[in-house]
Amino acid sequence: MVKSLRESYPDCGPTLAAEKLQQRRGITVAKSAPIARRPRVVSNEPTGRSRIVWSRSCAWLASRQSPNILEMELAGVVRYMHYSFMVFGHNRIPIVGWLLGQADESRMHALKAGEHVTTLGGHPSLKIGQLLETHRHDIGEILQESYEHEHLGLGEYRKLLNLVAGKSVLLEEYAREQIAAEEEHLAIIGKMMRKPASIK
Repeated sequence: MVKSLRESYPDCGPTLAAEKLQQRRGITVAKSAPIARRPRVVSNEPTGRSRIVWSRSCAWLASRQSPNILEMELAGVVRYMHYSFMVFGHNRIPIVGWLLGQADESRMHALKAGEHVTTLGGHPSLKIGQLLETHRHDIGEILQESYEHEHLGLGEYRKLLNLVAGKSVLLEEYAREQIAAEEEHLAIIGKMMRKPASIK
C-alpha cells in the first residue's frame, strides 16, 4: 500500500499518507509513521562540485605534459623537412617522399596536441623542441637520428598516459593512439636501418 501511495503521490509526507490510508482503506495510522523512501542511486561518476574538481585535477596533470608533446611534434616537422632537403642520389625521390610524409604526420600530431592544450584551458606554446644540426646527412645517419627522435616521442606519450590513466577516457585514448603510432614508426625505421638479407 505504501508503495502504491508513493507511485501515486511521489512527494507525499507522513500527514498526506495517513489521510489517504484513512480515506481509501479505512486504516488509521499515526501521522508520524515513517514512509518507505526510494532507494538512493549511488554513482561512481563525479557530479556537481566533485566533477569540477576532478576535471581541473585531470587538466592540471595533462597540462604538465601536453606542451612538451606539442613542441616535440613541431620540432619533428622542421627536422623531417630539413632531412628531405639533404637527400641526394638515385633513391632521392622515394626517400624524400617518405621524409615529407613524416613531416606532414608530425604536423597533424602537433595540431592534435595543440587542440588538447586549449581544451584543458592552456595556452599552446610557440616554442619548438630541441633541434641540433649535426651535419650528418648520410641516409643511415638520418635514419638513426629519426629513430632517436621517434623514441623520444614515444617516451613523452607514455608519460602522458601515466598521468591521465583512469582520469580521462579522452586523453587516455589519445595517448594510447599516439603510442601505437610511435611504436609503428620505430618498427618501420628499424627495418629501414637493417642491411639487405639480414634475416635468413
